[in-house]
Amino acid sequence: MTLGMPTHKPKELSVVAVVAEFDSVDSIMAAANKVREAGYSKWDVHSPFPIHGMDDAIGIKPTILPWIVLGGGITGCIGGLFIAWYSNAFEYPFLISGKPQFSLPANIPVILKPRCYSPHSAQSLACWL
Repeated sequence: MTLGMPTHKPKELSVVAVVAEFDSVDSIMAAANKVREAGYSKWDVHSPFPIHGMDDAIGIKPTILPWIVLGGGITGCIGGLFIAWYSNAFEYPFLISGKPQFSLPANIPVILKPRCYSPHSAQSLACWL
């Protein structure tokens, strides 16, 4: 026995990845359909531009994530508008020169931040579920 030399037989090698380059979108779609029909379940296609119909060719099922993000955006928008109304018209009314207690155009910037952050929070929460 020599030091540093393996004492067991090496395992048989198996294919773990295949990389191919195609000249056209049609050839990529045909190859994707053949790979799916061959029974592979964990594989992906990479391209520098979106290929319409590739999700169907790969077999990716639609998710409810876009609806969760939309719900988070609407919730953030309504929540920000409620906070603006509550603080300006109800909790601390500021009555000067006949201006209305609450005005939607004045509060559009206020509801921007909750509308931006809520969908991202909803998306992060949905990914953990």
